[in-house]
Amino acid sequence: MAVTFWHEHPAALAELILDALEGNDFELLRGIQCFSEATRWTHLQGLEGFVNTIFMKTIGGLKEAKEFEKNLVDNELHYIQLGTYDTMRKRLDRMKEGKIQFSELKMTCIDLSQSRFMANLNMLESSGFIETDRKQGEWDMCQVWLPKRHWDGIIEDSLTKGQEESVYSSALATMIAHASQNKTVKTLKVIYTTLRTHGNDPVSIQYLRNKYNEFGIPVRKLNNFIKRDSQKIDQIKAITNFDGKELLFNREMIRFNTLWEERTRDRFRRRGI
Repeated sequence: MAVTFWHEHPAALAELILDALEGNDFELLRGIQCFSEATRWTHLQGLEGFVNTIFMKTIGGLKEAKEFEKNLVDNELHYIQLGTYDTMRKRLDRMKEGKIQFSELKMTCIDLSQSRFMANLNMLESSGFIETDRKQGEWDMCQVWLPKRHWDGIIEDSLTKGQEESVYSSALATMIAHASQNKTVKTLKVIYTTLRTHGNDPVSIQYLRNKYNEFGIPVRKLNNFIKRDSQKIDQIKAITNFDGKELLFNREMIRFNTLWEERTRDRFRRRGI
């Protein structure tokens, strides 16, 4: 089968997500997250929920670690007198590492089959989104975590966002799921090609309807996208203005789309095609 531009699209997305995470480029991450509602109906075999679970468990564990540390500091003399301070200090150090036991993660993802669970785990580890301490072929006693070089910035950012953190992580998890697939879904192609053509200019709703028809996608998917996107927090809304006839897309989304095209074409050229 001939390799096309679209074959390199998901891998380019993965590279850009990791670059944005490592560089703490939150504006670019918001641009990436803006795409998530355009793809929400696509079956991603539980991968987006899997990523979100790891992220949210990491955030929850670090919040617990902060509370544990405050208690330890406030009652340091008491725990020293009890002879438990050193043990509690070691426990705090482990909590701050943000590592999740494989068995704990598996229990949280009980809706996934064993084969799908393991496939997701392997896929995310091989693409660099997670790390583990497993020995070859052995999972049961291992730990899973988000690599600090990529995730520390957005984790710290999310710890300050309160209830919004789940919205951010869910949107990013959806895009990581797409980056880990071997194909670009049609709904992403529609938005991508539209942004490439129009940039910061208004896009008519009729143009988008025609695009959805061109790619063989029911127009109701466009209506669902617009409706769901309007319910997101402002920072990761794909559509910043819509008067019923024309709409404007998020500027950070447009910026990311340009980088996405450049990275995809670069990968395509490197293959010597």
